[in-house]
Amino acid sequence: MDLDDIWYEVRQEAIERPDNFPKIGRLLLILQDHGELDVPGFVRVTGIERRTCYHFLQIAKTVEHLHIPDEQQLSIGWTKMSIICPELDASNMTALLEAAEKLTVRELKAFVAGEPVPGPARCVLLYFRPKEFVVFETVLSKHGYDTLHPSPEARVAALMKALTNDSTSGRGRLR
Repeated sequence: MDLDDIWYEVRQEAIERPDNFPKIGRLLLILQDHGELDVPGFVRVTGIERRTCYHFLQIAKTVEHLHIPDEQQLSIGWTKMSIICPELDASNMTALLEAAEKLTVRELKAFVAGEPVPGPARCVLLYFRPKEFVVFETVLSKHGYDTLHPSPEARVAALMKALTNDSTSGRGRLR
């Protein structure tokens, strides 16, 4: 297969199956090895972000000689693969892949960094209209949240305090 064919195949794969990072990464790596990788052009044509493209390349370079099946990489996902790749080698491959399969991204980052793995936590994403957000921040402010010096941790603490106070005062119930 010549380089033009590889360019065509990687563009088609990225457009039709942008989640197939093992194959896209391998094809990008071939182009890079031949000095033919045009990342800005690839990004423009496929819509895959530049940073994501470099993550795909990093993963492909790392797993090139480790023979990790595409199916396993796909089940783990490129985000987790990009977290373990800087540390991944033949000696720790089994442990890191098992951790990536079992842990959340947050837990995996701590595991790879050698830090204690945080306990289970869940993400809640809230969308507010502007007037609703004013009410939300007003309630948080009444429970200790400083809107002038905001932090996610302080927001969570104030929200939990507001929910706990409302549930124990009879004005609301946590179920």
